[in-house]
Amino acid sequence: MKALVIGGSGGIGHEIAKRLSHDVSLLGIHAGSDSQKLAELIAYTEKNTKTATFIQHFSLEEGTKIFFQSFKQSALNVFLEDTDILCICFGPFLQKPVHLMTEKEWLDISFFNYTFPGFLISQALPSMMRKEFGRILVFGGTRTEYIRGFKTNAAYGGAKTALCSLVQSVSSSYASKNIRCNAILPGFVDTEYIDESQRKERIRLGAPLISLDKIADAAVFLLKSEHISGELLRVDGGLSF
Repeated sequence: MKALVIGGSGGIGHEIAKRLSHDVSLLGIHAGSDSQKLAELIAYTEKNTKTATFIQHFSLEEGTKIFFQSFKQSALNVFLEDTDILCICFGPFLQKPVHLMTEKEWLDISFFNYTFPGFLISQALPSMMRKEFGRILVFGGTRTEYIRGFKTNAAYGGAKTALCSLVQSVSSSYASKNIRCNAILPGFVDTEYIDESQRKERIRLGAPLISLDKIADAAVFLLKSEHISGELLRVDGGLSF
């Protein structure tokens, strides 16, 4: 079995890649740049399975047309078009009120949190349909399972809400082909991207950070499930209530 983790060099994607290396015969790991942490991850996964690495920085600086043309010609796309398991752990976060948002911020947040994940799924689906097997996992945002207002991160929240809708659309459309599509909606996760002040603030509010292990546990559970599909699984310690 073949799996691909988009955004696998750090944070949630890093931990999921480690877990998947024990369960698949070929693991693809995408990273935005080379790093010591990526090298350590590859050293770990190669002990368990064959590993292919794709270092590709995603940027819209040259426009969407050039972006898609370049991506379709990449080795990453070739791997994507034949994968059995797709985990999309990439998506920029931005906390900013609507009246301060720039054109570039609107484009980046909406594109990389909704349009691009949708495109990746579109690229993976034909092969999954032929094989009559596929497992897709994406990551929504806290409280994005329903349409609601977001005061400080409207662009991000809106894009992730749309992504959750896509998850359920894919789930219902391709269920007969044994393709399962789910999302995890995490709270604040204890990754290297969280600084000490943010960590202390979560403790002060009585809402500790969620460990990477717990997120990875949920991811593996959904990927291994034969019958769960269209699930928007909240792993946030009750933050969304």
